[in-house]
Amino acid sequence: MRLPAVDTRTEGEREEKRREREVQARVARVVSRPIFDLFLGGSAGPSMQAFGRLTATMAPDYSASYPLPPPSLFSHYGPVPDAARCQVLIEVAYSSVSPSDVHPTMAETDWYPKAMGSDAAGCIRAIRPRNATGSALDSGGCRFGVGDCVFGDIGANTHVVQAGGGGAKTKELGGYSQFAVAFDSQIARIPAGMSLKEAGSLPKVALTSLKALTWYAGYPDARGPGSRILILGGSSATGLVALQLARLWRASNITTTTSAANFDLVRSL
Repeated sequence: MRLPAVDTRTEGEREEKRREREVQARVARVVSRPIFDLFLGGSAGPSMQAFGRLTATMAPDYSASYPLPPPSLFSHYGPVPDAARCQVLIEVAYSSVSPSDVHPTMAETDWYPKAMGSDAAGCIRAIRPRNATGSALDSGGCRFGVGDCVFGDIGANTHVVQAGGGGAKTKELGGYSQFAVAFDSQIARIPAGMSLKEAGSLPKVALTSLKALTWYAGYPDARGPGSRILILGGSSATGLVALQLARLWRASNITTTTSAANFDLVRSL
């Protein structure tokens, strides 16, 4: 016999779920706006000549239908990382899907419609300095230039800037959009020999492994040559990176777990 379903949630829990659905509905919407007007803060006409391949891949009115990032991370999110000298507009080639991308925490006061996605790999199409005093194409001390191919985890935890201080907790995100905006402190140049596709799969899982081994396991300073380490889930995304980092830091006894199907792969690392 099938028993009737009983909703055991509190009124507060039901209200939280309702508001979550509203946010998800706003995220799902798309708009049509000229992204270069939005990012550069003015007419994009003559500036289009500076973006090479982009002019050939976009429609003549340089608009498209997809969620766009806020025009300025510096004014929309805070606190701004001290190391950030500029924000860059990335034409995204590849991203990835991690567990944290499934149900990210986002504020109702965030910028909507909002593209999901933490990882991004692509090429820089425009730059806006932190203290823009002239042309938006002036690098303003930025570590990168237009045309550089970069990758990074742009799904940082942050807060929406509100008048009077404070602000709701949210995440930057944007890796699943055709274009994403990121602080230069969040990204790095893609190394020679690494494809955009490979770069798009790495940022979040690689940073997770690096954080676990350096912050919590003491590598490479407190531990290193001759050390022993247990890495659970060696064939997972984070596990594959952790195994290679452990070898890089010359751990002599590396133990891991994996399925029979992935045994040879894990042993080869």
